[in-house]
Amino acid sequence: MNRFLAGAAVWGFVGSVAYFALTRSDATGPVPAQQPAPAVAAPAPSREHEALKPPVLLADVIELTDLDPLLDPPVRAAGGVPFDAEPVVPVQAVQAPERIPLSVD
Repeated sequence: MNRFLAGAAVWGFVGSVAYFALTRSDATGPVPAQQPAPAVAAPAPSREHEALKPPVLLADVIELTDLDPLLDPPVRAAGGVPFDAEPVVPVQAVQAPERIPLSVD
């Protein structure tokens, strides 16, 4: 069993080395000369950006938001039925019989 596992490990290693050797891109070969990218002219500023409003700051949004109802909810009238609506009656202990009947009875 150990010979089988050792052989499988060796062949797995050999296979992975062969795979990486065959799929490796050849970095030592000649690099083709690349043409420089043409310069891109900057676009002319348009009037659309001037018409847009400036971004809204978070502080302005929070100032305009009314958070008071969330922090102090309105008081509701107390109503409904209380949990202890039934009168409390003490439990009466049941007297055990003098003689306990047999299970055959």
